[in-house]
Amino acid sequence: MTKAERMEKMRARLAEMKEFEDRLHNEGVKYIAGVDEVGRGPLAGPVVTAAVVLPEDFDVPDDSKFLATLSGREDAVNISEKIISFCLDRGIERRVSNHVGLALEEMSVIIIDQGFGDGKPHSIDIKLFVKDGQITVRLRDDCKAFNTSQRIAIMDPEDKTANIGIRILHSIARNVDHYSTLDMNYLIMHI
Repeated sequence: MTKAERMEKMRARLAEMKEFEDRLHNEGVKYIAGVDEVGRGPLAGPVVTAAVVLPEDFDVPDDSKFLATLSGREDAVNISEKIISFCLDRGIERRVSNHVGLALEEMSVIIIDQGFGDGKPHSIDIKLFVKDGQITVRLRDDCKAFNTSQRIAIMDPEDKTANIGIRILHSIARNVDHYSTLDMNYLIMHI
């Protein structure tokens, strides 16, 4: 199936899913929220809920999302070339594409080295979005919390090779956010 055929199939599916919303919009309803929850259930543990209001003209986004799950060092070392290719295919300049790929490889290796040693199974999920030449990256893991902003603050400024991925990440990112919830760590970068 070609990309154009996939996009047409996705648009048809979205039109079918939006029938209820379209009817409400036609009746004059301005805002319609989609609500979902995730968690272990109210009886078993914490639950997080979210609501989203999409614009009336929301359409199927283009295929500008990269997803990967890393379960070990070998996965992390091999991910940079895939990320670089993904970025280049979406018009991101080579220098930035290289920096993003190498920074994510380095960050993944650091998370693995610091968090995978407890004998439990762990993974790192990477989501990378490109829209209008802007890159958003989300790393999610279930390891010991690790904050790159705190790490960079204690690095020796004279040793330019130590934690090069963290240095690259902070030099190319417009902002870097860290948070932990439900035993998961999130690193969000806007480049």
